[in-house]
Amino acid sequence: MTDQRTEADGQPSSPGETFRYADMVEIGTWFGHDHRVVSTWRKRYADDHPFPEPDVMVGRTPGWARGRHPEIEAWERARPGRGAGGAGPENATCAEPQRPASCPLRCSLR
Repeated sequence: MTDQRTEADGQPSSPGETFRYADMVEIGTWFGHDHRVVSTWRKRYADDHPFPEPDVMVGRTPGWARGRHPEIEAWERARPGRGAGGAGPENATCAEPQRPASCPLRCSLR
């Protein structure tokens, strides 16, 4: 289900008040990643597990209310494909029983 938000111009803040939002850089730090990973998540899962819609756009930069941190963490925990199929050494198998000890593959043939 896609969030059907409408866009409207933001209202000015009161004197002495500044609205703060988390951008993709800050959200990335919550998970130990940089902003490019968050951008990729937003594109990769747009159809089947959409990233929470931003609360504000400043130019082309999206921002989320910091109070939505738990919602975004829940989204990340439920992200499809986590740990599935990876091509990394920890999930690989090796058919070569005589490979060198420096081989990064961690299988039972060592």
